[in-house]
Amino acid sequence: MLIIRNYSRSLFFILTLLLSYVKANSQDYYPGTPSSSYNSNYSLPGLKVQTKKIKVKNTSIENYKPSTKKIFVQGNLRLDSGVIIRDSKIKEFKVTNQKALSNAVKNLYSTGYYQDVKISKSGNKVYIKVIENPIINKIAFEGNSEIKDDMLADEISLKVRNVFSIDKIKNDVLKIQNLYKRLGFFSVSIEPKKIKLDENRVNLVFEINEGLEAKIKKINFLGNKEFSDSILKDVIYSKESRWYKFWSSSDKFDNDRINYDKDLLKKYYFDNGYIDFRTLSTTSQLVSTSKNFIINFKLYEGKRYKVTKVGLESKIKGFNNIKTEKLIKQEKNDWFSSKKLERSIDNLVKKASEFGFAFVNIRPKLKKVGKNKVEVTFVVSEGQKFYVERINITGNLKTHDKVIRREVELVEGDAFNLTKLDQTERNLKSIGLFESVTLNYDEIPETNKTIVDLEITERSTGEFSVGAGFSSLDGAIGNVGIKEANLFGEAKELSLTLGLATRKSSIDLSYTEPYFMEKDIAAGFDIFNVRRNNKSYSGYKQNSVGFKVRTGYEILDDFRHFSSYTLKRDKIHDIDPSTSRFIQAQEGKYTTSMFGQALQYDKLNDRLNPTDGYRIRFDVDFYGLGGNTRHMQTEFKAMSFYKIFEDIIASNFLEIGYIMPINDVKINNRIFLSGDQIRGFKNHGIGPRDSISGDALGGEQYIVLRNEINLPLGLPEELGVNGLIF
Repeated sequence: MLIIRNYSRSLFFILTLLLSYVKANSQDYYPGTPSSSYNSNYSLPGLKVQTKKIKVKNTSIENYKPSTKKIFVQGNLRLDSGVIIRDSKIKEFKVTNQKALSNAVKNLYSTGYYQDVKISKSGNKVYIKVIENPIINKIAFEGNSEIKDDMLADEISLKVRNVFSIDKIKNDVLKIQNLYKRLGFFSVSIEPKKIKLDENRVNLVFEINEGLEAKIKKINFLGNKEFSDSILKDVIYSKESRWYKFWSSSDKFDNDRINYDKDLLKKYYFDNGYIDFRTLSTTSQLVSTSKNFIINFKLYEGKRYKVTKVGLESKIKGFNNIKTEKLIKQEKNDWFSSKKLERSIDNLVKKASEFGFAFVNIRPKLKKVGKNKVEVTFVVSEGQKFYVERINITGNLKTHDKVIRREVELVEGDAFNLTKLDQTERNLKSIGLFESVTLNYDEIPETNKTIVDLEITERSTGEFSVGAGFSSLDGAIGNVGIKEANLFGEAKELSLTLGLATRKSSIDLSYTEPYFMEKDIAAGFDIFNVRRNNKSYSGYKQNSVGFKVRTGYEILDDFRHFSSYTLKRDKIHDIDPSTSRFIQAQEGKYTTSMFGQALQYDKLNDRLNPTDGYRIRFDVDFYGLGGNTRHMQTEFKAMSFYKIFEDIIASNFLEIGYIMPINDVKINNRIFLSGDQIRGFKNHGIGPRDSISGDALGGEQYIVLRNEINLPLGLPEELGVNGLIF
């Protein structure tokens, strides 16, 4: 026992010395190949100790990669070193090899902030050296005459104070080229130039050579047998270049517009019963000598289909109780018409909405029977209830959003309603500021929400006019006027007109505030001074000076009430000695104080150029609230418009007027009819006349009924000249 204890103490001492040796060596040297002594077996008298062979991975000094302990950034003037290190994605105390350094260079270049990046390593230190891209001080465009600077600036992505980037400049050059191509300039060339400034700033200049505008020299149709080339050319938007179309853009070549032309052709053929129609191909050939294009449309017309049966299938309880016979425009034994189909669907949807079925799906089902016959069935099913998530407004370059949204019947969060959407379209068209109004809606997938897109095209509302002409009422005329119908983009209207004619001179200042005090009340005033020479038909002259204030508001949809007050001073003078004694007795000055009321129901589809709908108006004017003229005048006016054919518009007009005298009605307040009211007659040519002098005396009652047809004369649309049959 004593011998074993002594041996144990000796063994413990030897092991302690061995461990101390290993620890001391590990602090001064890198790990190396294990010594052969690690494989030895040690034995002491009385005790056998066996050591196991240990396999250690090769970690020789040649393969060892010390971690990065410090990163240095050089050359940065504007950007913080920490930002640069972060973007490089090199991290301290991490192993950094050559691949990591290469990736760091790529990472920094990808930010677009640097024109040169170099990264090197020395021991456990990494050095990042950069040359920063300059800041853009100014962006300019030179050589552009067809497109304004503002439009080009909006098109490109680079802006002032952005970092100068070659890649972004290349993309912006392509954007400008595409913009020019859409306008028909296919030979445009753009050269970006950099002008160096101090403090690492530059001016960026796009030098533009617009080149020649590409026109459409010829449009060819292949495969059309049912419709001539001339008819199809009228259908599509693209037009052949002609000398008189210098103000039009329809003869400019636009590749994107060809797709729109294909849709127009399809719509036209479908509307005429050619259900199988399709455009087989389109080609655009550039005539190198003139840089103009020849466009070829290859068509397959197919057979024309006649409707043999029209039916209605409803899956909604109670919908069959709605009378739909007059709503369905596609009738049996008629040629199939996609336009009638669409009108039928619109009518059914609107009628369903009126009866409380706000969410319905109406799908036309076509079944071909026989060679060129088709059965049409309108399938009605209950649709999912949708809510308005968002209303997007585009195209209003000048008009404020709030002006448009005031006319929108729907707001975000409302239940979607097609009737209100149609009313919105009528509202926007009625204010007269927009050339076109397009409303679309898209359902958000996997939700019960929809997005309404409202796209408008603004009319030119600012006018400065200088005119001359001849009027049957006033003779030779000249006028100078300035008008703004969308003042400050808020739909306010201001106009000043100076007129001079053979029988009339006038000055008129007018202002209208459509939403007075931010309420749905229109308010405005007129100040006028008019001098009229009535000697040719009544033997006297008349001067009128005064003002009028007016208001109007909506009672119900399309139903408005108007109020006005007019105060004017009239002077009847310079009466011919041979003039009627009735007129001679009225020489002098008169003050008129008039309060007017009116009710109007307006369903016209356009205030300026209506093609459908009607308007009814009833006016009552009270003369005698002060002043020295006393009577009451009432007028009823009605008009309606409807399409006989696509371009032929019929209109009907009815006017009835009546004056209830309290005392004598002065000559200047009596009723005189103009040639615009009764076509073919001279002004003041109808009504009471003095039996001796023949002077027109005006009347106290009248009724006018006239019918007109507005039709095209075959002249280019750009001229805006139509014919009128009355």
